[in-house]
Amino acid sequence: MLQIKGMGPDTYKLAKVVGAFVVMISAISNEYGAGINYVAVNSLSVYPSMRNLIPIAMFMTGLLLIPKVYMYQMYAKVASRAGSSYVWIGRSLHPYLGFVMQFIFWFSVVGSIGFVSYAVGTTTAQAFSYVGFQPGTWFATQLGHIVIGITIIWLIFLLHYTGVRNYGFVISILFALILFSAISIIIIGMITSPATFNSIVQTKIGETIVTPNLPPVGYSAFFGTMTIFLFAYGGLSAAPSLGGEVRNPEKDVSRGIIYAWLTSLVLFSLVTFAIFHVSEWPTTISLLSSNKAYYATAPGIISLVAPHALGIVVTVVVTIVLAKTIAPLMLSTSRTLFAFGEDRVFPSIFTRTNRHKAPHVALFISAFAGSVILVEVSIVGWSIAVILRAISILLMIAFLGFGVLNLALKKEKAEWQKKVSGVAMVLAAIAGIVIAFVMIPSVLIQPHQPLEFQPYFQLAVSVFVSTLIYLAAKIAAKRRGENLDQNIVSRLPIE
Repeated sequence: MLQIKGMGPDTYKLAKVVGAFVVMISAISNEYGAGINYVAVNSLSVYPSMRNLIPIAMFMTGLLLIPKVYMYQMYAKVASRAGSSYVWIGRSLHPYLGFVMQFIFWFSVVGSIGFVSYAVGTTTAQAFSYVGFQPGTWFATQLGHIVIGITIIWLIFLLHYTGVRNYGFVISILFALILFSAISIIIIGMITSPATFNSIVQTKIGETIVTPNLPPVGYSAFFGTMTIFLFAYGGLSAAPSLGGEVRNPEKDVSRGIIYAWLTSLVLFSLVTFAIFHVSEWPTTISLLSSNKAYYATAPGIISLVAPHALGIVVTVVVTIVLAKTIAPLMLSTSRTLFAFGEDRVFPSIFTRTNRHKAPHVALFISAFAGSVILVEVSIVGWSIAVILRAISILLMIAFLGFGVLNLALKKEKAEWQKKVSGVAMVLAAIAGIVIAFVMIPSVLIQPHQPLEFQPYFQLAVSVFVSTLIYLAAKIAAKRRGENLDQNIVSRLPIE
């Protein structure tokens, strides 16, 4: 690992204790939650003309990430750091651009913490209702959402506070629940016929199935759906966040990224195919447009056809799986703040760690920000859009690609830069840039949405705020007699 002159391993603030398996399951735990259980099914409410193409779109979205996966794992081999893509873009292209791109991503992930913690209230109420305990439906009220959401956020904060080793141990256990949930949904979805499910929908919940007359699927619908599905695969962007805490980062982070992508591609594709096998698109659209729309989720659909005892178990497990998503989200946001502190873009207090070598200040800010978003979602009904996170992922791919092209054109390079500017990386960079700028326009403007909900407006606000922060950091550096840009590009952080 590259170190700053005069600084040895004893100066490391983060614990170097995890391996490739924890990197992999951290990424998968980040991904396998609301994206696959809720967004996949509910995408038909946004793009109903997709009909039975949803599973294909999910699979193709995973394949479109190949350029990103290749660039990420190559960068991880030579510059595995806590800031991951922030460090890479800032040192390959420009520090300001690296900060802006990562801030947008951080902003959307904090929004995800609030949104997911809010959703846990709904799934908890559904689980209690399913077992017949009606008082438990209180968790679906405004206050109930806030109480259970804040409780989970700060319990996960306490888990992180005890150190990354405990985090790795807990998510290893939760990974078993992910596999149980996914395999159960795949098996039940594949062995149940659509006719059986349609009969249950009509007799058990009294919903009439209507096949709507829809226009043919177009470019906007197909690429818009794929862009939304990037939210499900979003955990891959956080996979390198553990780069500062891996025993053998140049080897294990790269392997963890590849393993996470392959596992997610298989699980997401099979789960989506199974769900749309049992609940065909006319049935799903009918559920989404009814007053029983809460059944239009992966656990909701499975609960209608599974044996009652198994349905209870699956519903409870899915609730736990959804709640655990907050853990890797908080890891990603806190390590981003830690990296900002390392570069002095944020105050150095963000690099402080406790006796467990956990960045407790960055963790506190992440948990607090997620709690604010949770309260806002519960009271006002506003949240950081799923689409904003998808756009931030695409922008990250594009600007990482621009960084590779910039390095390829440079005559003088650092040794690590030479290893990420070869022909294969240039081809991956070009492919990533093309994919990003083909897909972003399909979702940048959402019809029938007020200005504050428009992705382009949220994006503009993020860029404006991050620009002000960076300019303030440059002014502070100048007062110290330093050049912020030069300080950042002159070295890699030690972790």
